[in-house]
Amino acid sequence: MAPFVVSPEPANARHPTALEQRIGQATSVVMPLLELGVVGFITWVLCYLICIQYLARPSIELQQAFDIQPRQATGIALIVVYAILLLILLIIWMRLLQVIWAKADILQPGKPGVEKKDADPSHMEQYDAYVCDYEGTPLFCEKCRIYKLDRMHHCKELGRCVRKMDHYCPWAGGIIAETSHKFFMQGVVLGALVMVYALIVIAIFLAERASKVSLPQVYLCSVQSVSSTGSRHVFLSI
Repeated sequence: MAPFVVSPEPANARHPTALEQRIGQATSVVMPLLELGVVGFITWVLCYLICIQYLARPSIELQQAFDIQPRQATGIALIVVYAILLLILLIIWMRLLQVIWAKADILQPGKPGVEKKDADPSHMEQYDAYVCDYEGTPLFCEKCRIYKLDRMHHCKELGRCVRKMDHYCPWAGGIIAETSHKFFMQGVVLGALVMVYALIVIAIFLAERASKVSLPQVYLCSVQSVSSTGSRHVFLSI
């Protein structure tokens, strides 16, 4: 099977500076902390404000003034379902972080200044066909000074070549590649499920509360104008 021919990287391609790399890596620490803050706030609203204070143990004022009765079974059931989904999501996320921090997909760079013809090609011998450049040899990373495996890409945030690199995701905590892609997809699907569940529950019971515990409505009865001074008289009733 003839190898594919791929053009080499342009000579004038811009490479990120060390500061840009540090900023990119710092986002993979800040973003997960922001996500934890958002999840904590949603958990507080759903579990405490809605399921406990509104459903399970509404205040005496709400019960007497608006005929809101305790619904402990509903509140407990909603908390249990949310807790199960959230627990599974956190387990997958912790597993994802473990795989990312293990750096199993990140390859060590070659010796600085080594020429392409002198690079070690032993890790390419297992392939009968491989992506190659215009010379018919394996692609070569000019920054890491190593031959590139199929679907291997150089990550500008890490400054290293990564096996089957998908993308660098600060929201997930780092690089998404060969070993972390499965857990990333599981986390995305389950995270969306948790957020949809939480938003539906919050929307339903906030709408119910707003319909029962609403501010006095002010209705405009009539508007009379046309006076000798041009002033308007507005009559309102509550």
